[in-house]
Amino acid sequence: MSVVTFGGLASGLDTNSIVTGLLGVEKIPLTAIQTHQQNVDAAQTTTSSLSSKLATLKSAAQVLSTTSQFTSFKASSSDSGVVATVTGAAQPGALDVSVTALAREQRTYSAAQTSSSAALGMSGQLSIQIGSGAAKTIDISTTDTLTDIAAKIGSSGARLSSAVVFDGSQYRLQVRGLDTGAANAITFGESGFSLGLDDPAATVQHA
Repeated sequence: MSVVTFGGLASGLDTNSIVTGLLGVEKIPLTAIQTHQQNVDAAQTTTSSLSSKLATLKSAAQVLSTTSQFTSFKASSSDSGVVATVTGAAQPGALDVSVTALAREQRTYSAAQTSSSAALGMSGQLSIQIGSGAAKTIDISTTDTLTDIAAKIGSSGARLSSAVVFDGSQYRLQVRGLDTGAANAITFGESGFSLGLDDPAATVQHA
């Protein structure tokens, strides 16, 4: 009978380690391929990110191609008396403004009276409306003098002033707006009495 001998086993070598080592050697090419694939994937991700950033840079560069795209404009005035405003986007340019007329306040005078301190003997209501605002109503009694009515108008809370003026022979009630411009025109309404304030001819200076 033949006898089969295993030199390695008999010599005390660690056959399992040798086999494991040989298998590990066989896997080296596969590991290298896997590492290469990971590097390729990482490079692809980096390239994609760079491409996205370059696209963003391109868009920003295109905005800078014209001054109207990257320059910001606003309306301003060199004179504090002129207010500059813009509707929509401000465009480059300059304008010279010549003021040919100034806005004025309204001035209205009552009918002439012989005295500022005598009772007028009239009663009723005086309404005063400035622009599109709410009207103020002032009660007038028979004992009120021209001076009394001026004081009542002045304390009504409306944006106007009132005073009695003397022209050398007669007295008149002057009502003057505190704000200029047509939007602050004063409208008078007289009910039950008449001082002539609601007469269009009584307004000597229109707002």
